[in-house]
Amino acid sequence: MCIINSKWHSPYTIYAHETFAKNYGMPPEMIDAVISGLPASFANEREQVIYEMATALANSRWISQGLFDRAVKALGHTGITDVTVLMASTQPCR
Repeated sequence: MCIINSKWHSPYTIYAHETFAKNYGMPPEMIDAVISGLPASFANEREQVIYEMATALANSRWISQGLFDRAVKALGHTGITDVTVLMASTQPCR
């Protein structure tokens, strides 16, 4: 969620999710990269696919076929739906 919160410049939610990530042991340089919109690389394939999906949805709102295929393999269709719904539910109302 740091990705979408950072995109929408939501200081409180960025802080809350940053604190959560730190408490879960995410390396500080990884947290900084995610919040700053810099490239990040996760050792866990599932985490990497979620990161790439979230980044693509936040930036272009489009998932390439290659990323979709990797997401199906790593997350399944239910997992893809979960990520998409979480991303959509954090968009500010306009």
